Amino acid sequence: MKDMTKNEVANIIHVLAYLAKINNVVDPAEKKTFKIVCERFGIKIPDLKKIIRVSEFKKSLNAIHSKKEKNILVNLIILMVSVDGNVCDNEEKTIIKIMDSVGESAKDYFFFDKNGGLDLQMVADNELKILSNLPPTHPI
Repeated sequence: MKDMTKNEVANIIHVLAYLAKINNVVDPAEKKTFKIVCERFGIKIPDLKKIIRVSEFKKSLNAIHSKKEKNILVNLIILMVSVDGNVCDNEEKTIIKIMDSVGESAKDYFFFDKNGGLDLQMVADNELKILSNLPPTHPI
């Protein structure tokens, strides 16, 4: 798997940051997961602030094109909203909207049951797998 570019990583991180504060409360578990993802991608706090300040959410979302990027994004947004053990309606609707906007379907991800509901236990059981499957990247 090839390394991700700085722009690819920045777009995914921006969408994750947006999702983390969607319900105006950043749960400690979500914050911890976001921090792990940032560390994994080599993103430091000043770089994170720049990514969030410079980018528009829609622009970042629309820049996610490759199947690999879409898959990483969906896995990470699902992980982000699930780690606190509670997915509010607003978060679930936002996940579906994000997935729709990048052309991904719940049926392609094993975290969703046959009714399209998110299986929190399945996500929790696969947290380390999701994080370990992140591709290598050059530090931003």
